[in-house]
Order: sequence, then structure tokens, then C-alpha cells
Amino acid sequence: MSMKREVRFSGVELRASSSNGKMTIQGRPAVYNSLSKNLGGFKEVLLRGCFDESLNDPEIYATFNHDDSKILGRVSAGTLQVSSDSIGLTMRCELPNNTVGKDLHESIKRGDITKMSFGMYVQDDAWDIATEGGQTFQRRSVKQAKLFEVSAVTSPAYDASSVSARSLFPDGAPDIKLAAPPAVAEVSEDVLRWMTARLEVAKRK
Repeated sequence: MSMKREVRFSGVELRASSSNGKMTIQGRPAVYNSLSKNLGGFKEVLLRGCFDESLNDPEIYATFNHDDSKILGRVSAGTLQVSSDSIGLTMRCELPNNTVGKDLHESIKRGDITKMSFGMYVQDDAWDIATEGGQTFQRRSVKQAKLFEVSAVTSPAYDASSVSARSLFPDGAPDIKLAAPPAVAEVSEDVLRWMTARLEVAKRK
């Protein structure tokens, strides 16, 4: 089965700086062990180190708003560095001295653009049923993924709609593994003993 290209929004701050005439941006495109918003029927968590095996890929690149016509840097060119720590991914990009680079640098300095995003191919994941705030949902744990892109984005927000789902999965949404949540009821020890006794009586009949 071929892997599908997927895009995510981290909502983590992006910063800009300049030194020796070079414009740079730094940010954290992805955070580990943090539950996502609803991605159109499920929520997702990136397990620590899930990108480690792909971080040496020289073809990882940076863009603005996931637009391949607005390339900001590339690992192979030495203009982009991407690494992983205990929190998540970090990136540093030396921006091009062109209109896109200058405009983006200024917008980040002004605080107009503050967020990041990333693109990945999921290679290994696991699904289960989880509960948070009294709500039960499908949870996808990404165990291994190939990072191909980091991106400065105008708006990192997304909703659980078919339109946003298509933008999150440009190559088509993955097959959602549906499973009914387990039936769990909290009962007191007295009630449990009563239920056990009733079961024993029924067995003797």
C-alpha cells in the first residue's frame, strides 16, 4: 500500500532574526506526545522520535504556506537545518534574498505570521480508542514517519470538515480503522458482589 502525503499544523511560535545581512527564521514545526485537534474523525499523537530516521534526508525542504513555488530552503543546499529533541522537531532556515524571503521575514518580525506546519508520509502507526474530557474518540499514534517538508503558514487552524480534511491529506485521507468503544460502567463493590451472586445462581439453574 502506498503512503499518502499528509500535512499538519503545529501552532507553535515562529521567530525571525537577521545577522551579517542574512535573514533567518527558527521554529518548532511539530511537537511530540501532544494530542491533535479532530482531524476529520480521529485525533493524532506523534510519538517521540517518529521522524528520526528521515532527518538525514537531504531533500527535506521549507516552504511558505505549503506552496512548492515558494521554496525557502533545502537541507541539501545547506540553507535548512531540521533536528529533533525531547519536545519535537526544530528548524532553522536561511531565507532567500528574494521577494518571498524578504516579505516573509518582515511579516514574521511584525508578528503577522507566527505559526508552522509540516508534511509527512506515515510509515508505521497504531490505532486505539481513547477518552478525553468525557469524549471517546479514535486515536492514531504515529510511530514512524518520513518528513518531507516544513512550512511557515499564515493560518494553522483547521476544523473537522471535508474541506480541511482534504488540505490535511493532499493525496487522500488514510483509511480510518473504526472500532466501537468498549462498554465500561463504573459500579460499586456491593453491586459487583450482587451481580456475581446473581450469575452464580443463574449457573445452577
